Amino acid sequence: MSQWVHIPRLCGIYYLPFYKPNSQGPAEANWIPLVRLTANARISNYSANVTITQTFALPSSNTPNAEIPEAKYSFPIYSSSSVVSFVARIKLDGAVIKTIRGVVKALPTAKKEYKEAVARGETAGFLEQIEEDVFTMRLGNIRQVEGTEVEVDVGYVTELKHDSEVDGIRFTIPTAIAPRYGSNSGGVTSTSGKHVRDGLEMNVEIDMPGPVSSVQSCSHPIAVTVGSLNASGDQTEWDNKLAFARFSQPTAYLENDFILQVICKDSVTPTALLETNIGANGTLDSAALMLTFVPRFVIPQVTGHKIRKEIIFMVDRSGSMFNKIEPLKSALRVFLKSLPPNEGIRFDICSFGSVYTFLFDEKRTGENPGSRLYSQKSLKTALDYVEDISANLGGTEILAPISEACDRDLAEWETEVLLLTDGEVWETKQLFDLVRKHTQEWRAEGKRADGRAGIRVFTLGIGGDVSHGFVEGLAKAGGGYCMTVGDNERFEGKVVRMLKAALCQRIGGYKLTFDGMEEWGATSSETSSTVTPECDDGFEMVNSPASTIEKAHLVAQAPISLFDLSANPDSSVHKNTKPAVTFAVPPALIKTPHIIPPLFPFNRTNVYLLISPRKSSSGLPLPKNVQLKAVTSAGQPLELAIPVTEISSPKSKTLHQLATKKYLDDLKAGESWIHSACGSGRKVECISNSGSFNEDEFEDIVKREGERIGVQWGVVGKWTAFVALEETD
Repeated sequence: MSQWVHIPRLCGIYYLPFYKPNSQGPAEANWIPLVRLTANARISNYSANVTITQTFALPSSNTPNAEIPEAKYSFPIYSSSSVVSFVARIKLDGAVIKTIRGVVKALPTAKKEYKEAVARGETAGFLEQIEEDVFTMRLGNIRQVEGTEVEVDVGYVTELKHDSEVDGIRFTIPTAIAPRYGSNSGGVTSTSGKHVRDGLEMNVEIDMPGPVSSVQSCSHPIAVTVGSLNASGDQTEWDNKLAFARFSQPTAYLENDFILQVICKDSVTPTALLETNIGANGTLDSAALMLTFVPRFVIPQVTGHKIRKEIIFMVDRSGSMFNKIEPLKSALRVFLKSLPPNEGIRFDICSFGSVYTFLFDEKRTGENPGSRLYSQKSLKTALDYVEDISANLGGTEILAPISEACDRDLAEWETEVLLLTDGEVWETKQLFDLVRKHTQEWRAEGKRADGRAGIRVFTLGIGGDVSHGFVEGLAKAGGGYCMTVGDNERFEGKVVRMLKAALCQRIGGYKLTFDGMEEWGATSSETSSTVTPECDDGFEMVNSPASTIEKAHLVAQAPISLFDLSANPDSSVHKNTKPAVTFAVPPALIKTPHIIPPLFPFNRTNVYLLISPRKSSSGLPLPKNVQLKAVTSAGQPLELAIPVTEISSPKSKTLHQLATKKYLDDLKAGESWIHSACGSGRKVECISNSGSFNEDEFEDIVKREGERIGVQWGVVGKWTAFVALEETD
């Protein structure tokens, strides 16, 4: 979209009129109003399946047979979600006259098929991911006839977070793309709230592993029925593990994220769920295992092992925080007053916007810059400083202050950054890459080679329209974790628990194992060449399997004659030839996240195994128990054994799709099994038999693997998209 096109802050599908050369000023977007919105969700086994149905009413046209060449719509999805279905229906006077269903394909293929269908005059759809939590949908060739409506279904599966304020499960449906600082690659328009002519409907079915004690919302008034999966409660048998929630009063405006908190017994119990995909011949095609739990442990102090902590509070004072600055200040006060005295802790406060400053800088203190020991004097200085905080620093330039925090890394101290922000910024890749670079080594190995402790980043997202993609993504890259606080939501418990997590010993050296894993791992015989991993891939095996990368040519290479009468030297030698294709052959077991995220009490951790049997592993038993092991920075071992429960749902793909989303995130972040197999700085040597492959060709290998797994399980990501074409016989 051209940068001079003015788009108002409304929500709905919009289209641009045809360009008129003699027109004055920018083109105005024509909006197709949203008339109905329904969200149907089912919460089960620590995940949720959600379908959002939105109905838009097309304006009539005075021109006969007028068509909208292309309409566009951007919408938010929670960052840990996998978009798995896309259907659009064209209705005339309430009757469906045309249906287009999305199919996930490689991104270039999906774009090509969409453009070709639109050029043929057919109705077509295209849905792609623009940012971690923002998707864009396009609909081409919609006839403008009075009484026409466009009904769009978008389905996704999502993980559920633990809400440490209530010790329950937290389910969120984002409702707005807040205005963000910087530019985005997809021409995404910010949206703030949804005004719906015919109102909103929200239905949430809840099926929990233990008795439900409470269902509540801190964002919207709801009505709850316990014991049944519907509002009437007319289920044959009452079941205390079931519940149903919906809006308690009609509403036509949904400005803030919808937040649902479910408190039930056993919601924090360690659980390992196994989902199997059985082929037509009755044999196992694939399986996905989800390990999920909320850690509860206390690490005792070790005599002679002194942990030195430096805490840097980074507070967002950009203009977008103007209506969130009081909650930010309240949270910062709780953080400061909760720091333990007499522990030798150092701290500092960094305010950032278009510029950034530290509390204890040379200009303000007249002393050497840097953090100060926590004392009554330094606490009073900090609290006085908090009183003067306001949202007066312009845009959200966060890269520079984070970079300085990384550079201030003290040799004998563990630096913990606690970021308070609404996350309203577009340009994130450079920031995430910077933080990942400073944390990857200790996240993978539990320590850094240079002996320094390194930095860790925690994020507290503030506000009803926080960017989940930003705050979740930065915390993941930084080896910490994220929590969000909605408008008017209590947060004291969250803040204290996040601070405790930052102050505890760091844990590393994670190993995920199960009985018989050695047999599953020794499945590299089907590949033509192997490489040996340079760094530990997070699995514990007797014989570490060689991850494999194979170079395959589509056509066998025959010798070229030096004198061929049929040859035409004037023609292009590259005509009708196909280049060699390099692709990764994945192992039978793929763990994701490849680097297991650090464990923190009261923060849900999810780890997946994607299991794809090979010929040599056919008939091997699936996991019956899994073991997770780790070690503290003082050398204390931690471990947990969890029995595996198989999910009896033959058509379910939820765990496969959630695992695929995590795997795609690994590939995108450069932390997958492929990157580990090649080793840091040894990508070319590991991939190529001849050592002639360059960085771009390695990225092609990663892209093809992203396309393969995304298409296989129907998940949209960086390398895949939905294309929806007219249904034909």
